[in-house]
Amino acid sequence: MSAAGRELWARLHLLDRPILDAEGIPSAKVDDLEFSLPEEPDGLPILTAVLCGNAALARRFNRRLAQRLELLRRVFVPVERPGPARIDMSEVKHIGPALHITPRRHELEVATLDRWLARNVLAHLPGSGIDARSDDAPQ
Repeated sequence: MSAAGRELWARLHLLDRPILDAEGIPSAKVDDLEFSLPEEPDGLPILTAVLCGNAALARRFNRRLAQRLELLRRVFVPVERPGPARIDMSEVKHIGPALHITPRRHELEVATLDRWLARNVLAHLPGSGIDARSDDAPQ
C-alpha cells in the first residue's frame, strides 16, 4: 500500500472522532492531522499531532477561511504559536472509537476560545445554562 493509501486510512480512522480528556470528558473532535516526513526517502509519513478547533476544520475545506478563523482566535485568546489547536501524539494514550488523551480539558488550546465564547456570549442567552463566572463553562 502506498504512503497516500496509509494516510487515507489514518484520516478514515481518526477524523471526526471525539477526544476525551484524562477524566473521560469530551473535549474536542479530531478535525485534521499533522504528519511529518521521515528522514529515509522510502519511509512513510509519521503522524505527529492531532489538530482540532474551527481553524483546523476549516483547513480541510477552505484555507482562506481557516486563516481568518485563526486570526479571530488570536484576537480573543493570546496563543504562543499560530495555527490550529494541536495535541501532540505523545499525549494520546489510547485510540479507539474515541481518542483518550492525558491532558485535562481546560489545559487544551482548543478550549480557551470555547470557554471565552461560552462566558462572554452564550452565557447571556436565556436558557443557555452557562454561568458567566465559571472558569469551566460547558462545551
